[in-house]
Amino acid sequence: MRKELKVPKYSEMYLDKELFDHETEALFTENPLLASKLLEIKNVIRAVRDTIKQNEDVHVSFAVFESLNSLAEVDV
Repeated sequence: MRKELKVPKYSEMYLDKELFDHETEALFTENPLLASKLLEIKNVIRAVRDTIKQNEDVHVSFAVFESLNSLAEVDV
């Protein structure tokens, strides 16, 4: 049996855009290495996505591939 969890995007957790922007800025200010760590994670996700694209022996569901693809292309 397979279940998919519906988790809202971080940006959808806030109704107030100003609060979202303020807390996001504070998060990056309080954690100066966060941006570089997120970039490293993005590079790993990109490598996984590219491996899937280039190797026909690797199989994932369309939803998994699309998720990897959107994460690989998002701006940090």
